[in-house]
Amino acid sequence: MTITGSLKRVFCAAAVMALTASGAFADYREQLSGRTLNVMVGFSNSGGGARFWSLFSTHMRRHLPDTIIRAEFKDGPLAVTGIGELYQTEVGSLAIGLIRPPELAFVQIDDPAAIAGDLRDAHWLLSVENLSYIMAARANLKLDLDQLRNPAEPLILPVSDPLSTASRVSVLLSAITGIPTRNVVGFDRSARAATLMAGDADLLTLGLTSELEALITSGDVVPLYSIVGDDLSALDPSLPALADFLTPDAPESVAAFVQSARGMGRAFFAAPNTDPADVAALTALLEAIVKDPDFIKDAQLQGIPIAAKSGEALAQQIDALIPSDDAARALILNAYACGLEMSLNPRHECTY
Repeated sequence: MTITGSLKRVFCAAAVMALTASGAFADYREQLSGRTLNVMVGFSNSGGGARFWSLFSTHMRRHLPDTIIRAEFKDGPLAVTGIGELYQTEVGSLAIGLIRPPELAFVQIDDPAAIAGDLRDAHWLLSVENLSYIMAARANLKLDLDQLRNPAEPLILPVSDPLSTASRVSVLLSAITGIPTRNVVGFDRSARAATLMAGDADLLTLGLTSELEALITSGDVVPLYSIVGDDLSALDPSLPALADFLTPDAPESVAAFVQSARGMGRAFFAAPNTDPADVAALTALLEAIVKDPDFIKDAQLQGIPIAAKSGEALAQQIDALIPSDDAARALILNAYACGLEMSLNPRHECTY
């Protein structure tokens, strides 16, 4: 019998529970002390991903004073190769990755052979970011749905790069809402919001933060619809949801993919061949860090939104995010191709 994916994780989780219950795994420091932990950071060495890693690395070293921690930044296509390298880590070594799963999941959906390993086989340790998202509009944009779907030119939407989650999601949203947008690359997080407020962009997917709430209250940014989120209480209860903007024939599975991808933030994982005791120790380490008052204080001072979700819950999201059958995968790729076409020809209509 071949054991893959979720079943592997079930066996590993059972082994970890047995180790913990027996007392064999008493403390993550004891398990990880005197060893070297290699970290593949799937982001550039500047920007949001680097800020997340800087915060975690500081407190990892506090919690593991006798462990050598080495990090290597691998952004964009390098993150794809980094996954393969991490999966080939020698048994007994310590290696983890910090990535935004949807960005790598879309690579795997587009070309399953592009990543040397299945993301569903990884040991997902902890999700550390889980924001609510909306589609926001510039203040003076007319929000009539028929007008939004029939502009003279595609609506401008700033993104960092074509492979980012924001970029991929925006293309898919065009396809399933019928609102044509054109992604313009080269904007970091703060520049994207500033461009929208200046009226140089039309739409933008934004995470719901206290700063965004202030912009909404002032009228500098106008919510168009909610995309996903566990807490949307700060928004007007009458705000439409994504479901209200879908075209009649938009596949529910593609809408669900968009919501899962947009709501899933940065996360830590270990390779499939990682020893169960190391998986348990690494998980306990990360869970201890996010509960540490000093870590929480630093995160607040630096304006870094931390929202932890268990590795088990994250693994279930990953399984749902990556289609297991060709038909579901084809629907996502078809919608993506249609959204790209809409960025060139706003009159183009998607068929499924």
